[in-house]
Amino acid sequence: ARMADDSGSQANEEHYLKEYLDTKLEEVSCLKYWEKQDREFGSHKVKGALCRLARKFLTAPPTSTDVERLFSAAGLIASDHRGRLAPETLEKLLFLRENILVCNFEFV
Repeated sequence: ARMADDSGSQANEEHYLKEYLDTKLEEVSCLKYWEKQDREFGSHKVKGALCRLARKFLTAPPTSTDVERLFSAAGLIASDHRGRLAPETLEKLLFLRENILVCNFEFV
């Protein structure tokens, strides 16, 4: 499986992530910052995915069903048969389970 993009896209993705991380901090609401980024760069694949992730994680969920679903998934993954599963690995699996579609992941 891989991200759906051109073969040379990893360098571009790393460039955009580095550009974001090097951006001067602004004294503005996080959501307003990401709304501005989405208006300016929402059509760009990597920047658009970052905007969607930020919007997802910076807003409060309207109900507790997302949390309940996450705990249920964690219980299914961390079964007795997977006793040696490291907490970090469980965290990564749960993150991917919840965000794989947001990042435009395609199975190839």
